[in-house]
Amino acid sequence: MASRQSSMVFFPLVVIAFTFPLISQVLGNTDPQTQGLIDRVCHQMEDYGFCNNVYQAQLKGGSSDMRGLAQIAQEQAQNNATQIRFSIMDLLGRTTDQSLKDALTECQTAYNTIIDQFQQAWFYFSKLESYQEVLNLEKITPRLLGSCISSFDTPAHPPNPLVEQNREQRILITMALPLIDRICRSLEDYGFCYKVFNDNLEGHARNMQGLGEIAQLQALFNATNIHLFIMRLYNSIPTGPEKKALEKCMNAYSVVSNQFQIGLLLFEQGRYRDMLDTERITPQAQSSCSTTFITQPSPENLLIERNREMRILIGMAITTCLDLRQHMQHL
Repeated sequence: MASRQSSMVFFPLVVIAFTFPLISQVLGNTDPQTQGLIDRVCHQMEDYGFCNNVYQAQLKGGSSDMRGLAQIAQEQAQNNATQIRFSIMDLLGRTTDQSLKDALTECQTAYNTIIDQFQQAWFYFSKLESYQEVLNLEKITPRLLGSCISSFDTPAHPPNPLVEQNREQRILITMALPLIDRICRSLEDYGFCYKVFNDNLEGHARNMQGLGEIAQLQALFNATNIHLFIMRLYNSIPTGPEKKALEKCMNAYSVVSNQFQIGLLLFEQGRYRDMLDTERITPQAQSSCSTTFITQPSPENLLIERNREMRILIGMAITTCLDLRQHMQHL
């Protein structure tokens, strides 16, 4: 019993000795635009202060775009995981408590794989700029971390000396997820959104402005094509409920196309506030096409998939537009 108490008192001391603080408390002195980007990321995290300090400590008052912040998150997630693995190895060498040793062994295995995933992801991030591969490699790391955390929830309930380290690693993993992933998870079809961005990255900057440009162009292109499709369909069917519904959709997509044409010009001028004001009416206009098919008598809806994809593209355009507008407000 005395031995058990001794180990429980001892392990927190070991953790203090082996936890090299990744982030010190620092006062941010970054420029307003960079701080806006940091806020955008960190307000989505469980601990804004920790997330903000990660970036501030690495930037040291400098500026960055979103790709630079993603690079910091990638590096720090890997560095932190490596430090935690060293701590686990030291704890394993010191404990005689079998239940604790079993839990730490599971954590060691988990962190070995987490580090390996981030090392591979770093190659795709820094050398190839293949963000799909980065996501594919890193998306399993939250589950791996969870296996370490749950390894202490056994009937023996060994003391968990990794609570704070695991918490910080969990935040860093979330911060490291690519920018495209963050945007697309807020929309109704992650796969469609991600494919649109990934298929059109060539020739565009890997930051919010580049993604915003992709979203604007694809929304305009899609709206124009749907408008032409509706016109051809309208001219090919006889008078009836379907034709009347298609007429409303023609008018709706004429508005959507026109607003995105204007919005793209405003985007190219950097007038993000005006761009948002211009495109704000497009969700309602597009929705009026969808709802016209549920009136009585109910005509056959010939545009279900096209309307769904357009709705997502509008969401992508407005999401990136809101972000860009927020950053401009800090300038």
